[in-house]
Amino acid sequence: MEAVSKYFYYDKQFFADNNLSVPTSFNGVLDLCKAIRKINPSIVPLPIGNSERWHVVHYMTVLNERVLGIDGTKADYDLSASDADLFTDPGYVEAWNKLLELQDAGCFQDAPNATSPEVAWSMFSSQISPMIYCGTWCMSTFNKDGFTDYALFRFPPVEGGKSDGTTNMVVPQGMQVSSKTQHPEEAVAWLSLPCDA
Repeated sequence: MEAVSKYFYYDKQFFADNNLSVPTSFNGVLDLCKAIRKINPSIVPLPIGNSERWHVVHYMTVLNERVLGIDGTKADYDLSASDADLFTDPGYVEAWNKLLELQDAGCFQDAPNATSPEVAWSMFSSQISPMIYCGTWCMSTFNKDGFTDYALFRFPPVEGGKSDGTTNMVVPQGMQVSSKTQHPEEAVAWLSLPCDA
């Protein structure tokens, strides 16, 4: 098993050249997008590649936590709330509206649902866009594309939200062996083989 996480990546040179600062609040992200559009209206501040729909899910996962806090989402995410109470907190609507605020602030391109994740990544690594919300797995893509002059910042807290913004979305990935298997040692040995074996 391994885990990856998500951050805002930003083009350090673009920020320095245009006297832009890393935002410390959600409203700061909105202001940053607007400031980038003022520099050049054709620049997409924060491209989103949602053709496979998981990209917006990542935004919503973090926005839900920023608005409701970990305790506010726990009973919904682990399905311990009753069926009648699941995902009924109005904070989920507020979190969704925060995504719409990002769109209204001009952060995204016109057709995020028609843009693949790979195209959005290349918009950042080719320095067409000065920011992207991407996983730690994106570093290897950006580096391979020859762009390394970037830095990261955590998704900032939402004003009035129940999160202090110090948490991060983590995506565990890997294989697991069932405790009920008849051959646990063989299963682990097979999973431990190198990928090129």
